[in-house]
Amino acid sequence: AEVLLDRIEAGEVKDGAKLREIWRHGWRGMNTPESAEEAVRVLERHGWVRLEEYKPPGGGRPSKVLRIHPSIQSGS
Repeated sequence: AEVLLDRIEAGEVKDGAKLREIWRHGWRGMNTPESAEEAVRVLERHGWVRLEEYKPPGGGRPSKVLRIHPSIQSGS
């Protein structure tokens, strides 16, 4: 979770990023879908992020996207 928070603060993870984009980077401790989701869940418990399911208009497979609290999005 600490690595993810650092990446968010550095601007490497943007609001609306798909969970798949996060784990595919292979960052330390987040190289599987499960480990990336667990890191997000830790940050979620602290109110820093929220994981939402996005359903594309017109159908298709839903995606999990990261919603970032504005206070950390700007690096504050």
